[in-house]
Amino acid sequence: SWRRHIVESPPEHPRYEGASYKMVNPPVVKRAGPQAGTWGLVPLKSSPRAKSRLSEVLGPREREQLFFTLAERVIRALGDSAHIDAVAVVTSSRKVAAFARSLGAMPILQTTDLGMSPALELGLHSLQSACPARVLMLPGDLPSISAAAVDKLLSAADANQNIVVVPDRHRKGTNALVCTPPRVI
Repeated sequence: SWRRHIVESPPEHPRYEGASYKMVNPPVVKRAGPQAGTWGLVPLKSSPRAKSRLSEVLGPREREQLFFTLAERVIRALGDSAHIDAVAVVTSSRKVAAFARSLGAMPILQTTDLGMSPALELGLHSLQSACPARVLMLPGDLPSISAAAVDKLLSAADANQNIVVVPDRHRKGTNALVCTPPRVI
């Protein structure tokens, strides 16, 4: 059954002075209980800044369209997963926040875009009051993601494991990070 969980006002985050965020919309949580289960957490840049490495081959409009197409694919895969109880998106863009909200994700709005790691840190901090048992962190541009892939990853991840890392195909980056509990690192 679905229930709403409202996060009142998140405390300031001590590590990033000057950086702030706020909950824009209460999250939709699919499973009730003392803990919210597993959350998907996705950091998204503002759309004009996204996919800038493709600027030599794609114009601003095409890059924005690609950004939103990939982000929608990631958010929908998380939302459709049987193992994800709620999805949150961290962004500094009101446009991206509205987009995430339209897909059923909870936007966490930063005042400025600080990059992926600080966005994830702020997202984890803001989810503390929701008490998730674990968090799956993913970039917003995984073209091959599916709910089945998310389910397979989370089914294979032992509930007692602290960290599961899914490297990219070149083994130079991370395509997914499961943390149990969320603040284990």
